[in-house]
Amino acid sequence: MKKFLIMLFLTALVANNMSCGSGGSSSNTPGKTMVTLTLGQQKAVAFSGPQPRGTASSIPSSVVEVIITISAPDMDTIQEIIPVSSGQTSLSVTIDVPNGLNRHFVIEGRDAAGNVLFRGETYADLNGSPITLSIPMIPTSTVAPVVFSGISSIGSITSTSLVLTWSPASGGISMPGNMQYLIYMSTTPGGENFAAPSFTTLPGATSFTVSGLNPGVTYYFVIRAQDEAGNKDTNTIEKSA
Repeated sequence: MKKFLIMLFLTALVANNMSCGSGGSSSNTPGKTMVTLTLGQQKAVAFSGPQPRGTASSIPSSVVEVIITISAPDMDTIQEIIPVSSGQTSLSVTIDVPNGLNRHFVIEGRDAAGNVLFRGETYADLNGSPITLSIPMIPTSTVAPVVFSGISSIGSITSTSLVLTWSPASGGISMPGNMQYLIYMSTTPGGENFAAPSFTTLPGATSFTVSGLNPGVTYYFVIRAQDEAGNKDTNTIEKSA
């Protein structure tokens, strides 16, 4: 069993280095089907800002292992635990599965504490012909809320620019280094439009330079944190300069 898990782990590492996201191999065992599972994350939260949303074939940074469970009434349940290496964004595994109808494939992504952050499932009829199943992983309700203290300060002020700073957020499904920040700007107190951020930072940022401002105008800012699944905090802490 240990040797088999090591082989699966090596398969996952190979898959991570291939642009097509596929990898691994399995023997063509009589009475079984070679099923290749390609796993990724589906961002299920709508977002109306300039950052594109939708489906991304990406394993979140907080997932440390993937659990694959394959079952049906007329077969023994198959379960594999596959470690996810740091920085790994995709996974492809090939498993021999007994032929038959309604094979149930369940995928779970867990964090270091054993919490299930993502889950995906599908069914397939197997007849011996190799198939590939692409299974999106949907965020589960057990994801902790994003915790963020909001904007900390505004500095380096010139006639047309300034620098916003804040402390890293926590929670959600992302490690601090993968958290993004949505910056909302207004020229009136409380006038920020939270449906569409004025700026979106790179992951892990703790400061942002706003330039091209008009001299003599007071600007108001609110900053919110967002994880890789689109979960974000709802603070209304505002600072002006």
